[in-house]
Amino acid sequence: MNRRQAAREVYRSAAAVATVVAVLLVLPALPAHAADGSLVIAALRVLEAHYVDPVQPVDLLNAAVAALRSDAHLDPVTLPDIPAGASEDQAEAAFLEEFATAVRSGVAPPTQLAYAATERMLAHLHDSHTYFLEPAASQGPRDGSGGAGIGVLLTSRQDGSGASWVFVDDVLPNSPASLAGIRRFDRILQIGDAPLGNASVEDAGRLLQGPAGSAVTLLVERGSTEVTIQVVRARVRWQPVAARALAPGVIYLRVFEFSRGVARAVRDALEGLARPDPPRAIILDLRANPGGLLSEAQRVGAVFLPAGATFATVNARGEDPHILDTFGGGDFVETPLVVLVDGESASAAEVLVAALKDHHRATIVGDRTAGALGGAVMVALPEGAMSVTVERIRGPEGERVEGVGIAPDLQVPLSFGDMVRGEDTQLYAALKVVRGLHTAAGGPPQEPRGALGEPRGQRPS
Repeated sequence: MNRRQAAREVYRSAAAVATVVAVLLVLPALPAHAADGSLVIAALRVLEAHYVDPVQPVDLLNAAVAALRSDAHLDPVTLPDIPAGASEDQAEAAFLEEFATAVRSGVAPPTQLAYAATERMLAHLHDSHTYFLEPAASQGPRDGSGGAGIGVLLTSRQDGSGASWVFVDDVLPNSPASLAGIRRFDRILQIGDAPLGNASVEDAGRLLQGPAGSAVTLLVERGSTEVTIQVVRARVRWQPVAARALAPGVIYLRVFEFSRGVARAVRDALEGLARPDPPRAIILDLRANPGGLLSEAQRVGAVFLPAGATFATVNARGEDPHILDTFGGGDFVETPLVVLVDGESASAAEVLVAALKDHHRATIVGDRTAGALGGAVMVALPEGAMSVTVERIRGPEGERVEGVGIAPDLQVPLSFGDMVRGEDTQLYAALKVVRGLHTAAGGPPQEPRGALGEPRGQRPS
């Protein structure tokens, strides 16, 4: 999973969403400048002070040296590795000398070298929640010119030739996109004059942003038909929870992220749809959920798990493991539950999935999750910022999720061809699981004609 992938067209850095601890840690001013390479040293200082595990400065600086070699097109004789036995002071001095050599090569600007070296050094830890953000990406949420969009969530898939295409993953209710008739699984071929073949989700998101009241034209493919749609941008109110009655007795609940207040929104949505009759099953959709606040995921867990159930195990730097339990409980702790996941279900979403799976509370359907789980803080650097992992988070049984992911109980892919046909194979599979759960209890809920209650191949607009 691309940890910087935006979940909707309004750009959000994953540093604010995909981490389960999202705070800004401002360090005392450091005399570092990208142009002289001490930015790398400043990032190393942050790791030494805050990273959850002990770090090896020489190994990390040698990773930075490798980036200098690559960007400056220099060989290991010109830029050799720092000796393993060097002290930290010696290693830092050696790195700064090698940085100066790379600058003198004239192949790449000093700032580019500093950014690349910092990014490579942090990537050497192979930690999804520890990474560098250049200044343009670390200035907080950017909402485009005028802060307006059209109200869609975007995802991408590769076709048979390996080309990437951007699809509409969902349409927000009452949004400009909804009013204009854009549908889920529309493949966006062009935005304005810009074709989207091999474009990223971020590229498409930026093109969709613009001043409120301005129009943007989309060319989309729907099935075998190309449709041109003009949408007037507006400020879109983001709702992180969507729920509807999917079939008789079945509630479909999608949680897009675990931002503040999500647990309350989940409870309100379920309680509203549970009147007058309680649901026979709930389908919880966590696909493309990049995470968010651990506390909110824990509160959502309490909706489906009994009070006192172990939710996660947290290891902070230099501290004994801490057990997180659910609290409160609710009206849905015994309601049959199916959870949808994919390769973009990450961080706090994976905590919740692990808890539901370990307690045998839900059937997990879809693809293996991202394997990007940790507690992190965002640290301001003299130039740009970095996310640094400060907690190791594991499932209730102590299982590792970071770098591994969570395997579903029922593996069901959602392919490029499925999306082109407008068929949500994963949601169809979840409905079949629900039907099986109720076969012995008076017959299954009626499956809708399409994944969301529309004729097959159509999506709500």
